[in-house]
Amino acid sequence: MKDLHSLTFFDIYEKNALYNGKACALCRDDETTTYSDLFLQTARLAGGLNKLNLPPGTRIAVLCKNHPVFFHLFGAASALNLTLVMINRRLSRDEIHYIIEDTSPALIFTDKEMSDQARSLTASFSCLSHCYVVDGNDKNFSNLYDDSPLKTIVPCSPSDPFVIIHTAAMLGKPRGAVLGQGNLILSNQQIIKAFGLDETKTYLNILPLFHIMGINLGLGILQAGGKNIIQEKFNPEETLDLIQEQKVNLFGSFPPILSNLLDAMEDGDYDLTSLTLAAGLEMPDTVKKWEAATASKFWTMYGQTETSGLISFTEYFTKPGSAGAISPLANIKIADDADTFLPAGKTGEILVKGPLVFQGYWNADELNAHTF
Repeated sequence: MKDLHSLTFFDIYEKNALYNGKACALCRDDETTTYSDLFLQTARLAGGLNKLNLPPGTRIAVLCKNHPVFFHLFGAASALNLTLVMINRRLSRDEIHYIIEDTSPALIFTDKEMSDQARSLTASFSCLSHCYVVDGNDKNFSNLYDDSPLKTIVPCSPSDPFVIIHTAAMLGKPRGAVLGQGNLILSNQQIIKAFGLDETKTYLNILPLFHIMGINLGLGILQAGGKNIIQEKFNPEETLDLIQEQKVNLFGSFPPILSNLLDAMEDGDYDLTSLTLAAGLEMPDTVKKWEAATASKFWTMYGQTETSGLISFTEYFTKPGSAGAISPLANIKIADDADTFLPAGKTGEILVKGPLVFQGYWNADELNAHTF
């Protein structure tokens, strides 16, 4: 019964293939993928992973720069009720070792740049049985896409662990925040509504797809049936070229992205009239310069991995100094150390309630009891 009451990303991929199949879902360099092709590639990857006999809940580590394989893995993990461990590739070797030790993944997907470290992890941890390099000539990776696409998905609950993202350290160790598909699908839906996303919109993946904001925006535009442009990593001149060539409508930004783009714009002539929105964090003077230079709006926001992304957002100058209006899917109150609610204007701890709240920290029962 429970699979009748849930919706998976694999279901969404299948629906997009049926109703929007010829539209472009992903674009990287000169390679484009339609929604029909994306569903087929994802089903083939799920078929290959299924032949590895991975039990539901098996963790798959991802140590990779932005690449279409992220979207294949989101769909395939969804279909098989597997859990993706999204590793920040900028972390130190010791921090990455800790994440592998903490989550005991069975597989790791990586890129050529990180492949030596990934293979070293495979040699160091007995739990890691396979290492796949996604952007080289790794036959093990290409062979994983089975000729027989998966047809029957594994039942799951919206709260089953879907992604684990390690966040700020406590007692010197990062904590693995667990999100279910239900968390992310709802978080995507509020972004779709707030930003007006639909099949006509194009999003540029500047933010890394191992980060909650990058995941939210990438999967949000995918749910809406729009186009995801994949940029491996941020480069100002390349970003401006992509915005112009692909007629990008929106992207996510953290400092110093806007400042670097503004500096690069002084050295070139770019047509950025397609841009309507950039979203993230920034200083007021930089936002003023950006909006004047592009005629697009900048949205400010607040959120964290533990809230599946955004719990407040608004156009930057709607109420200067604020972090935006509260999400329609969250209730927020401010409390003191004794959990007594405080009146407006008082400083305290932010408490959040609603379906965006995460499932808990991985492998941390005592911490979860305290946190919740």
